[in-house]
Amino acid sequence: MEFEYTVPSLTAILSSAVLALLVNLSIFMVIGKTSPIAYNVLGHFKLCVILASGFVFFGEEANPVKVTGTIMTVIGVVLYTHLQQSLKSGWEQREKAAQVNNREVPLSSIKVTSNSNQQEEEEEEKDKEPLIAQK
Repeated sequence: MEFEYTVPSLTAILSSAVLALLVNLSIFMVIGKTSPIAYNVLGHFKLCVILASGFVFFGEEANPVKVTGTIMTVIGVVLYTHLQQSLKSGWEQREKAAQVNNREVPLSSIKVTSNSNQQEEEEEEKDKEPLIAQK
């Protein structure tokens, strides 16, 4: 059984290959800019959009289980995004505070201690001034 390669079939094959390459590049960029967990959350959101599109545009049956799962997933995506943005803004505020105070911690001041010396180190640290001012 031989397949006859025509211009339309070759165009379809080439288009499919280009789209697959673009999908892989977008995955690489998303994971590089965020994290594997964020990519997974994005994948779940994409699935919610696909399900909702099926309900709206193609008249797919919207049973209670599908609708509840879609709503719960969207709520989870929103909460994850909010949490990530809150953590990100907290780190940015700490960095700005450190820059305003123009205090840099030299690497030589970082001590590596064992558990036996931990109490002594904690007592010494109580007497020292904090390195980063908090607002």
